Amino acid sequence: MGLAHVDTSMSLSGLTVDAEERLITFKLGKNKTLPTGPIDIGRGKPIDQIALQKALWRYAEDLIDAKKQQRPSSYPAMDAILRRDLPVILGHSAGCHRHL
Repeated sequence: MGLAHVDTSMSLSGLTVDAEERLITFKLGKNKTLPTGPIDIGRGKPIDQIALQKALWRYAEDLIDAKKQQRPSSYPAMDAILRRDLPVILGHSAGCHRHL
């Protein structure tokens, strides 16, 4: 899997992580520079928009069917994200700020 600078799609290679020094290094192509400031690194290959659209339609169709049939959605995690529910972690109350 290739890596890229998210904002520019500029490819990155040779990624190394030094956890002790809290340092990440990578290589850019010749004569290329990144914008200054924090950067986001992601997959070099763009996400397939068709696959995202199909997934969105599946979710929407299920949501409509669930309402019509008065049943829970088949995608409870997605429902929770869209409702902006607090994360649920077994053994902890919702919204608990205690460090594990």
